[in-house]
Amino acid sequence: MFNQKRLQTADPDQDLNLKEHTVLVVDDEEHNLITLSDLLKQEYNILTATGGAEALEMIKQYKYPDRIHLIISDQRMPGMLGVDFLEQTIPLLPRAIRMILTGFTDIEVMIASINQAHIYKFILKPFNQEEIQLTIKRALEAYTLEAHNLELVEELTKLNMELDQKVQSRTLQLEEALEELKALNAAKDKFYSIVAHDISNAFTSLLLSGELLSTQLAVYDPPTTQKMVDQIFDATKRLFRLFENLLDWAKIQMGRIESHPDFHDLYPLAEEVIGILSDNAKQKDIALCNEIPEQTMVYADHNITNTVMRNLLSNAIKFTHPNGKIRIFSEDMDNMVALSVQDDGVGIDAESLEFLFRIDKSVSTPGTKKERGTGLGLILCKELVEKNGGKIWVESQPNQGSKFSFTLPKDKQN
Repeated sequence: MFNQKRLQTADPDQDLNLKEHTVLVVDDEEHNLITLSDLLKQEYNILTATGGAEALEMIKQYKYPDRIHLIISDQRMPGMLGVDFLEQTIPLLPRAIRMILTGFTDIEVMIASINQAHIYKFILKPFNQEEIQLTIKRALEAYTLEAHNLELVEELTKLNMELDQKVQSRTLQLEEALEELKALNAAKDKFYSIVAHDISNAFTSLLLSGELLSTQLAVYDPPTTQKMVDQIFDATKRLFRLFENLLDWAKIQMGRIESHPDFHDLYPLAEEVIGILSDNAKQKDIALCNEIPEQTMVYADHNITNTVMRNLLSNAIKFTHPNGKIRIFSEDMDNMVALSVQDDGVGIDAESLEFLFRIDKSVSTPGTKKERGTGLGLILCKELVEKNGGKIWVESQPNQGSKFSFTLPKDKQN
């Protein structure tokens, strides 16, 4: 039977003076309960329980369940493990932040626990009081920010619903135009969700690996340490590339990327891009062949063209098998030049081809050496190519490689 005294505030008549956050501490050791309560009670409302079953009943009967924003649970408790208790709190307090106190440092178990019970952080015993205070403060700051963002989303949703009601009363021509705008907004919302998911995954990988290295470096053997360092490096590169592309894409949407076309020779421009990505190609023994004739002149923005070529060549390296070959070549097309990046890699199936340049779909496939991406690069390429006055397309079949092409004007356009 849980302690009824723990269920109520010190003075029920002062409900309106409750602090913003309530922290539930669950531990079968009375010393830990007292230590954490004394440490946190100045800033937060504190609830305590000595086991998982008691804590679950407390949550169900607590007068202000929506104020329980953080749960700290010991892992090894009689009757119910901390991770099992926290898993059962998910339907009761879906948005609460969950932390585990443990002396157990097995990496696989930690990762499994994160997936099972949505664990925000492991706190290793014996814990440092200043560090745990800072960790809780940052976690609850993140909680508050997320809550504020959800309120904004709800408000925007409400405004959108009101706008939809007004739109329905207008003429058919206006309705069609607004429906097209809504479809675009829905596509962008889907796109934002995809990007947010990729950012979250990358940061989770960085934080988990970095924390384990920081706290347990002396425990791991060199191969394990190197593996974790490699994971951090790969996640960092992926995140940096994503932010680069996302920043460029955002600038386009806000009209902050301006095209300043001039006459350029495509051959040295391709050499520049090959130089940037040569190390990536060498890691897979891939030959990069610049077959563009010298003095192939186009009238285009240098930075935009460089970004498109870099994205296409990076993708080609990703999907080309070791010891493969990638060609960069050009073709005349009346008043345009078509620049192509062709590989002999894995190719693309017909269903994926249909969605490659669509903002409302996520087409991100691991490369031949499990390289990871987001699909954002091709969406960015399409917008940049069109801003440069050209078009982009792809020809591909599974296991027969891919050829990505885009056009550039030969001369000034009217």
